[in-house]
Amino acid sequence: MAEKKTKPATDDGSVVEDDPIVQEIMAATADGAVAAPDAIARRYAERRRRPGDPSDIWRKYLNAVRQRITNLARNGRVEIVRKGEVVDPSEFKGLVKIRRAPSADHPQVAGGTEA
Repeated sequence: MAEKKTKPATDDGSVVEDDPIVQEIMAATADGAVAAPDAIARRYAERRRRPGDPSDIWRKYLNAVRQRITNLARNGRVEIVRKGEVVDPSEFKGLVKIRRAPSADHPQVAGGTEA
């Protein structure tokens, strides 16, 4: 029997925190960093590389990275940026960068006031 793979997101679209690709995305965008999906896929592939893997093994992970980015953006954890503008996670295409959403780094104080 084939081993069942874990889902990248729950049925309601929320992100599974222990997903290694999500962890890679969040690490790549820590401390205000901006990262491209292909760079995240390359880093992830390097960590998983085995002897004999082709040099472009990262391409195998690119679609999964983009899916996780979409889910994280829909949940307000990251922003997808194209040409300096935040784009809709449902409609992005082309060359984009990923950054942490401001609300993900600085939770708003209850009552809407700053401390």
